[in-house]
Amino acid sequence: MTKTSVYTLTDKDVVLKVVNTRYKTVKHLQFQVELENTKDLKWVMFTDLVENNALDIVNKFVCENKGKDWEFFAIEDIVDKRVNKRMTEYSVKWVGHTSPSWHSKGQMTEFGFKQYVEEYELKHMEYDVEKVVDTRTQDGNDQALLKWEGFGEDANTWEPLENLSERVLEMVEDLRKGACVT
Repeated sequence: MTKTSVYTLTDKDVVLKVVNTRYKTVKHLQFQVELENTKDLKWVMFTDLVENNALDIVNKFVCENKGKDWEFFAIEDIVDKRVNKRMTEYSVKWVGHTSPSWHSKGQMTEFGFKQYVEEYELKHMEYDVEKVVDTRTQDGNDQALLKWEGFGEDANTWEPLENLSERVLEMVEDLRKGACVT
């Protein structure tokens, strides 16, 4: 049995379709693709497809072939994050697997899952309140004008009291009593 070589995509290559896959680890994952202007199918590294902006074609192939044994590389969700002195890692729930596995931020980026990391970070972003600037009642709803840690005055926002943490609600009460609220 002859080993088939891996083709490196160029800027001029246009991927039309993914027809097959091989190697069951993300690091060595390859797809057999049909390219524009050639009759031959080529084996291409997954990372090359990501760099060639062909991830949508890969995703189409994955969706059309749900239930296949290689489906492990499709992310269902990022469920947790941990940070230690050396790296940031994400707990990834893969489609078709019951238990999540931990992967570094570098691995997630290298293998084309950067958008999942960015979505997770946006969804779990927390902002610290530096101080409560003012309070008001608008349309029957109590609100507080918040100054956010690390942001200028132009980033202050009016937030409904029901969305605020206990610590910030205490700051609101301090402001209403006329105490210092920094």
